[in-house]
Amino acid sequence: MSGIETEVILKALPPLMQGGAKLFEFGRTRKELSAARDEVIEANKQIAEKNKKLVATEEQLRESTARVVFVTEELVDTREKLTDALAEFEDYRETMQLVMWGGGAFIVALLVVIIFTHVNHT
Repeated sequence: MSGIETEVILKALPPLMQGGAKLFEFGRTRKELSAARDEVIEANKQIAEKNKKLVATEEQLRESTARVVFVTEELVDTREKLTDALAEFEDYRETMQLVMWGGGAFIVALLVVIIFTHVNHT
């Protein structure tokens, strides 16, 4: 090699080295971008999985809410029936009290008649 060629090579060497460094940096950046893209893909998969679980949980919540509403409606119906039965029982009890008082009064009246009839015959 001649001196001129060596000089040209020495002058060209820094830009070549800079280009090589840039190429190396580009390769590293590309690897980092690829790794970041893989991480984003994995994160998206995890988000999709969690969204599926969320949808399933929401469906279970809707079903549970529907069951609670159904049971609450049954409870309201049962409470109304109980209230009606208690009112009917109260009416029945009042009627029976009247019958008992009336029966008692009738028995007392019969006893009075029997006693007066027996006293008058003797």
